[in-house]
Amino acid sequence: MSIQTFSRYEQKYLVTDAQKRAFLDLLAGRLRYDDHSGADRSYQVFNVYYDTPDNEVVRQSLDKPNYKEKLRLRSYRLPVLPDDPVFLEIKKKIVGKVNKRRIVLPYREAVAFVAEGREPVFADYLNGQVGAEIGWFLENHRVLPHCFIRYDRVALYAASDPRIRITFDADIRVRTDNVSLADGSGEPLLDDGIWLMEIKTVDNYPLWLADALNGIGLRRRSFSKYSAAYAVRKTGAWIHAL
Repeated sequence: MSIQTFSRYEQKYLVTDAQKRAFLDLLAGRLRYDDHSGADRSYQVFNVYYDTPDNEVVRQSLDKPNYKEKLRLRSYRLPVLPDDPVFLEIKKKIVGKVNKRRIVLPYREAVAFVAEGREPVFADYLNGQVGAEIGWFLENHRVLPHCFIRYDRVALYAASDPRIRITFDADIRVRTDNVSLADGSGEPLLDDGIWLMEIKTVDNYPLWLADALNGIGLRRRSFSKYSAAYAVRKTGAWIHAL
């Protein structure tokens, strides 16, 4: 088992193909693709989001409190077999800053932990600490798998500061029935040619990044994949947002 911790600001933008190209052109030389991406290469991300039967987690998130949290299961391959490693993540947002802590578990252990409260045996303090945080969340939120979300991702980082990370997600698909990591099917959440761009930083934007955003006229907006999927589930009408 291993642990990964992230503490950063995450700002979101919905951009067209043309805006994405223009943005990357402006920042040519300043950004590098990560090991899993390229100009014509992306990787897939598969998630299961957990919530209570009355949607307490997502409803609280939509109220935009100073503190909110959610639990998800993530994999970078599909279908997932019982012994395949997956990430069980607890994500908290505190006054605008995102703190994400995750542990790697075999799929069967992660599912049992959430469904039955069967906490794995952790070999070290840090994993045990995150396991305890997840256990506390599960004690206070009797959750079920509510939503499957998958997408294709292109990821870049700043050559001058690898802590500045920019991702582009496309072909976002959502499923709210038979939710698991065994099936990759789903309905599209955004129109073709629209990307969800996220800029992840530990501090304020550097001037060169702010100038590039202003040069194209991009403005950040509040957009959560899971919250949008909840609206779909609530209304029965699929959202194609620009």
